[in-house]
Amino acid sequence: MIKRKGRNLRNLLLAGDLGCAALAFWASFEARFRLFEAPKGIPDAGPYCVLLALFLAAMALSGSAAGLYKLLGTHSRIEETFKVAFAALLAFVSVMAVLQFYREFTFSRLFLALFFGALVTVWAGWRFAFRGLLRRLHRRGRFCDRVLIIGAGSLGRLLADHLLTHREIGLSIVGFLDDDPAKAGMAHEGVEVLGPLERLGAVLESGEVDAAYIAIPMGHRAAVERLVETLHSAYVSVYFIPDVVELLKLRSAVEDLHGLPVIHLSASPLAGWGAVAKRILDVLLGLAGTAAFLPFWTLIALLIRRQDGGPVFYLQDRMGLDGRRFRMIKFRSMRVDAEAEGPRMAERDDDRRTPIGAFLRRWSLDETPQFLNVLKGEMSLVGPRPERPEFVAEFAGRMPDYVLRHRVRSGITGWAQVNGLRGKTSIRRRLEYDLYYIQNWSLWFDVKILLLTLLRGFKNQNAY
Repeated sequence: MIKRKGRNLRNLLLAGDLGCAALAFWASFEARFRLFEAPKGIPDAGPYCVLLALFLAAMALSGSAAGLYKLLGTHSRIEETFKVAFAALLAFVSVMAVLQFYREFTFSRLFLALFFGALVTVWAGWRFAFRGLLRRLHRRGRFCDRVLIIGAGSLGRLLADHLLTHREIGLSIVGFLDDDPAKAGMAHEGVEVLGPLERLGAVLESGEVDAAYIAIPMGHRAAVERLVETLHSAYVSVYFIPDVVELLKLRSAVEDLHGLPVIHLSASPLAGWGAVAKRILDVLLGLAGTAAFLPFWTLIALLIRRQDGGPVFYLQDRMGLDGRRFRMIKFRSMRVDAEAEGPRMAERDDDRRTPIGAFLRRWSLDETPQFLNVLKGEMSLVGPRPERPEFVAEFAGRMPDYVLRHRVRSGITGWAQVNGLRGKTSIRRRLEYDLYYIQNWSLWFDVKILLLTLLRGFKNQNAY
């Protein structure tokens, strides 16, 4: 059922995409040959119709290659725009390559330029409207696929929490099935345990289940095999969540040990060419950022010095890659004796701040000298924010997986920061965002975070 619903939505998306292409093509043709002067007059529409057909075929393929027809999950508008632009460019390059073998007709270059701009604009606009409407409907419980979670243990509850938090994915939970008598009749976040596993047949017969997620330990192999057989016979999509999911906090690697597949749980998420590409991006943008902020640094330094005669910079021990300590550079924003009684985290209306320091912290300008840490290789532009060793020891004592943040270089900005998790916000929530970044790292993800940092500005209500 999920496959059928997904197929229908993908067909609707594809139809809308091709309709946008036809609309952009027609508008560009009218603009080029009716609004602008055409010395040779309006050309024969036949070759342009063939060109449109080529573009529609190329778009269907390029859109799939760009991942535009993956329905589960969410995409930001920036990510969607980049994917649309990439798909449009790929379609254009493909069609232009084909046209190299067609010499009997020359297409207007101005028309092609107008068409590309119109295509990206109309295509992205349609995508924003469709995704926005679909997310709103999903949050209201409309057009959702109905999910049965088999297993109400920690793994099943983790899955339920994730689906309830991200309702825009479009999966609504029918309930749990679990053989544990202690869980009979219980509810987790409003999701009830419908009974033991033997009730699976009755639940499926109700026709209220589109997919089942098996979240029971792999040690129950015989039970899992029976469940899968029953679910497949009911034409229900089946997903299995292994009980090692908690171990896979970071991106793991499947390695071949002389023909035996093994999972390397401690594989570095940033290794090989990925690390090289990230470092090149850091150096290039680090140099650009240093050059751009240098005039402002001079002014800020004069203001700090004039205020109380104290030092301009504040060098603070932080923990970075692999737990190594480094001296992070900041503009001093507090009194010289601010930590006479020991280190403590900044608070709202902190009386240790200087007047200039309060302004710098509010706009995150005190952090900009960390471009120098980036150039030295101690930090990256994007990554988990580094913490002081004293706080790392405290947080790691409460949350053992906190140390996983140090598998990558710390960053000036990060996924948690662009989502508003700064200052005295939940450490657990920040950790979740940091681990998500590490697990899903890509060069594009870094670019996305940098763009969000610029678009949302440096000011943050939790920066104090």
